Amino acid sequence: MQEQALNEHEHWLREQRLQAYRALLVAFDEFAVATTQMSRMLNWPRTDADPIPVDIGAPANAVTSANVLIQMLGPEGVRAPAAALWERVYEAFHSLSRWRQAFIREDDEAAEQARADWERVRQMGAVHSAFVQAATEAVAQPEVVRGGASPATQA
Repeated sequence: MQEQALNEHEHWLREQRLQAYRALLVAFDEFAVATTQMSRMLNWPRTDADPIPVDIGAPANAVTSANVLIQMLGPEGVRAPAAALWERVYEAFHSLSRWRQAFIREDDEAAEQARADWERVRQMGAVHSAFVQAATEAVAQPEVVRGGASPATQA
């Protein structure tokens, strides 16, 4: 009976992890689309109009929520790449937000600094790939297969 309960828990944990991985990937994709749209505005000429706001906050928040779940559920081999991806999203969100605020205030120096920050953090492919690889390995190679004690510590 106790073994059955352990198996059920391991299955539940694996499903929760898979949902969290999927949520992070979906949220990241939405964030990438939104930042691409917003970054097209970085070279807009100054006009009296505010640049059309693109909602990068909601997908950034969704990345944060998914990352929190991954940090809670583990495993460690996926936590670090998820955190690295979240950090890059956070940096990108803040650089684009700072640019928009500076653009509205007509602070060209601050806008240029934010644009330079964006150029530094906009390439997210490597951290995205590292997360995908870690999640794929965790799903494909449970701890038991690799000689560990329990599949509950992996996936």
